[in-house]
Amino acid sequence: DPACAILDVKLPDGLSYPVANELYHRGIPYLVVSGHHEAFAREYVPLYPGQPEWLLKPFALSGLADAVDRALGRAH
Repeated sequence: DPACAILDVKLPDGLSYPVANELYHRGIPYLVVSGHHEAFAREYVPLYPGQPEWLLKPFALSGLADAVDRALGRAH
């Protein structure tokens, strides 16, 4: 299993929350990124279990690294 997953809100075949549910039930921490306006992205928050980190694109690499660290910290 991966240590952490990074999901985009929108995948080519739909939204990523079904993948998030599977990760959550398998105990794999994840974070969600979105290129959409914050208000748009936040309406999807209830669909993602475990209160994952959310990052809005564009983001700095350091912001991504910090979000991954926080996700991993919550898992342990």
